[in-house]
Amino acid sequence: MLSLVLLGFFALVFVIGTSVDIVLALQGGAVPSNSAPAVKGSAPAAKPAFTPEILRMYLTGSVLFGAISIAAKQSGSEWATTFKTAFTTCATVTGFVLGARMPSHITKFIHPLLFSTAGSWIAAALYGESTHSVVSD
Repeated sequence: MLSLVLLGFFALVFVIGTSVDIVLALQGGAVPSNSAPAVKGSAPAAKPAFTPEILRMYLTGSVLFGAISIAAKQSGSEWATTFKTAFTTCATVTGFVLGARMPSHITKFIHPLLFSTAGSWIAAALYGESTHSVVSD
């Protein structure tokens, strides 16, 4: 069971990382590189990868889809799974955007994908507590 969880974790990190690279490329942004500039001091100051509006948009989506998915689950709606998927997706992306907006001295040690993973885990915990759902193995 533990090997399945670990395999799933690394698959999740790979899929989220690839998805973020694709979204950045589609938005016309450069895919971030971890390499340092050749000449120190010659690179312009780095802008945050995502604007506050993007963070606000995904955070709002997380809250709205979270509330809708909880209501749908409690009412027994056939759309409950769809709204839960939208909620967890928004929460995961919100975590990544939040992590990417952190100062460089934080992202040097804590990669934005770890923020993304934390966002999805927090979303799952909140959803489980709100709907009294339990994940069983």
